[in-house]
Amino acid sequence: MALSDDGKRLLTSTTALAPNFTCHVQLWDAGNGQTIGAGLTEGEYVFALCFLPGDSSRFLLGGDRFQVEVRDCTTLDPVCPPIKLNSVARSLDFSPDGTAAVVGDDGGCAIWEVSTGRMLYPRFGYLGWKE
Repeated sequence: MALSDDGKRLLTSTTALAPNFTCHVQLWDAGNGQTIGAGLTEGEYVFALCFLPGDSSRFLLGGDRFQVEVRDCTTLDPVCPPIKLNSVARSLDFSPDGTAAVVGDDGGCAIWEVSTGRMLYPRFGYLGWKE
């Protein structure tokens, strides 16, 4: 889940395993607890969410589709090409200016340019990681 910088919006991700596996991402008004819009239903797990710093109109979404997407909070549509990964996105965050994202997956983490999905800095491996 993620809370916007101004504390007015909350993003959540929930997964229903039965009867059909679905994941639902929902935007909430943090002041009154009401949902904002219909939400987004995904067929995969969503492990990580975060808002664009200083602007709760866009968010990052990452999970087990081996990609990270920047989505618009109003339409829930992707706003640029996805960041392609080699494994499941476990954690993520925007840079302070919103132009880059750091994404952690099963093999380490890397810094990506948000608008193009291009890797800016090579993968950092985890210390002590053994396969």
